[in-house]
Amino acid sequence: MEGALGHQTYAQNLRQWVDKDTGVNAHWMMIPYRAQDVWDRIPHLPFSLRLSLRARAAASKVLSREELDCLYLHTQGLALCSLDFMTRTPTVISLDATPRDFASMATAYDSKPSTGLVDRLKSAWFRRVFSRAVGLIGMSNWVKESLVRDYRLPPDKVKVIPFGVDIRQWRPFPKQPAPGRRMRLLFVGGDFKRKGGYQLLDAFQQGLSGSCELDIVTGESAISPGNFVRVHSGLTPNSAPLKELYAQADMFLLPTQGDASPFAILEAMASGLPVVTTRVGALGELVQEGVSGYFVPGSRPQAIVDAVTALAADPGKVAAMGRAARLAVEQRFNAETNCKLLIAYLKQVSRLRPDTGARPSTRRP
Repeated sequence: MEGALGHQTYAQNLRQWVDKDTGVNAHWMMIPYRAQDVWDRIPHLPFSLRLSLRARAAASKVLSREELDCLYLHTQGLALCSLDFMTRTPTVISLDATPRDFASMATAYDSKPSTGLVDRLKSAWFRRVFSRAVGLIGMSNWVKESLVRDYRLPPDKVKVIPFGVDIRQWRPFPKQPAPGRRMRLLFVGGDFKRKGGYQLLDAFQQGLSGSCELDIVTGESAISPGNFVRVHSGLTPNSAPLKELYAQADMFLLPTQGDASPFAILEAMASGLPVVTTRVGALGELVQEGVSGYFVPGSRPQAIVDAVTALAADPGKVAAMGRAARLAVEQRFNAETNCKLLIAYLKQVSRLRPDTGARPSTRRP
């Protein structure tokens, strides 16, 4: 499992359902972005190759001791150096965005998309990796469309199983109306710049600070509190302090400049909060315009002001959108349901492993 940002939350959610399944004996390998290892000391080494080399080393240790029935790689950045493993062990790759998807948002990620021969070689390598896998899990239809269009995969090879939220942990809390109460806005984004944090601060100062207050959860240390702005750092996925901030909020704002399927939005929806965000990545599959939230242009702080002001003037609309957001999570983004679907699929794939007769007692479903 890729051990960064929302992927950590995904791994944490998935693990609780894997651990409850007595038919599964799993080896968990969390692959960090940074590890102070030899790969971090090589200048200009692409992060996906760095992750893949770490993943190969971790998997090699397990595969040297026993045979596995199935290898699950989340995300595609872990698979580049594992083609030989994928030949021997049925392998499933899951991803929330394809390399081509990321290239379309390169500016938001402060990177430059590859071009020319480098781009063709990169695409060919990923196409080979995807083709070698027994199956792929797209976290959205947006991902599946790219896999089919850009990497020429047959549609029936790609299953769509979205990220999910534990709806028992994340749930709405009624707000008690009080005269003069300020509307509480919440932003959660580790990468403050890419997630639109500066646009949100501009919007807050331009037209929201007089009637709202803003809680910011981020890893950016340069953001200062003040003028009804509170900054929270060091909060971990699914932690009680993080849930408390969602419970206290009235509205969730994420004017992200580049994203796939951010967990923070699903947590906000599960908490019964209307969402104001941008139409990038797969966000159009999470938020329904005018029903569970609004989309705004990420480059226009005034659009954020207008959306928040309109909602704040209609408490009934805020409540209705919050209920719709919660219902959407219960129906389509329930972690228990979606994780169990994935586990069932991995069990199905595990039966495809050729039976060599070697050490049958060590086989892992």
